[in-house]
Amino acid sequence: MILDRKKVCSTFKKYTDKYDLSDPKIQLKAVHTYHVAENADAIARFLNLYENDTDLAWLLGMLHDLGRFEQIRRYQTFNDSQSVSHAHLSCEILFPEYYHLDKSFFENMPNGSFGQISDFIEEASDEEYDLIRTAIWEHSSYRIPDDLNPRQKMFCDIIRDADKIDIFRVNVEESMADVYNTDENEIINSGTSDKIMQALKEHTCVKRDPGFTMSFADHMLSHACLAFELVFPVSREITNKQGFLKKLANFKSDNPTTQAAEEMLRKELSDLGYSVTVSQE
Repeated sequence: MILDRKKVCSTFKKYTDKYDLSDPKIQLKAVHTYHVAENADAIARFLNLYENDTDLAWLLGMLHDLGRFEQIRRYQTFNDSQSVSHAHLSCEILFPEYYHLDKSFFENMPNGSFGQISDFIEEASDEEYDLIRTAIWEHSSYRIPDDLNPRQKMFCDIIRDADKIDIFRVNVEESMADVYNTDENEIINSGTSDKIMQALKEHTCVKRDPGFTMSFADHMLSHACLAFELVFPVSREITNKQGFLKKLANFKSDNPTTQAAEEMLRKELSDLGYSVTVSQE
């Protein structure tokens, strides 16, 4: 693979500049992309991957949410169940010929057909293109397929961990009112569902089944539950070092059921070695 990181960044900026950067959701995803790429690079370097594979991991971070910008422009939501799969849309934008899309797919997009994989990298092997498609397509799946080969699984795990780590930051640094299309009082007063409590007990991510309506507290807690399924030990080290999971696990709530869920969350994460308890000094 021939990859110029400066070119990738400039191409990504050119792509996102066609969207409304005054929209907090658009700006959030632009910033998120760079953080995920940095996390993926850090994980790959800890794993002592060859430089080309480290570049590939970083590239996945830069491209994994490319479809988010069009999703937000069209639907004004991050909720895939209420719009489209942003992961699949990312792949379709990058590889329209692979998915047999015609030109009409791009007609209403601000960028037209700009944003295909050839705009970001000069060339790659068929195996590398397949890795890029697979990892991006599966990065937001509840579970990745069992039939992936070890190399495919490794890159899927890298981008999924890198993404989860920055989701902790997003929930702390960004306005949740903007993210969830609501106001702060609704978030503070919202309760917690049995489904979230079950995930806390089982140390799993929360499966967002069709028909399951999450409260705002459910969303926050489900994002914290991502920590249960981080794959690489270094991902947990990065999470503890950054400190955003601790803040997320202590978000303000005036609802007793949510307060109880937060207490359980902190205990379960602490038992796994996460630093999430706030000193009472």
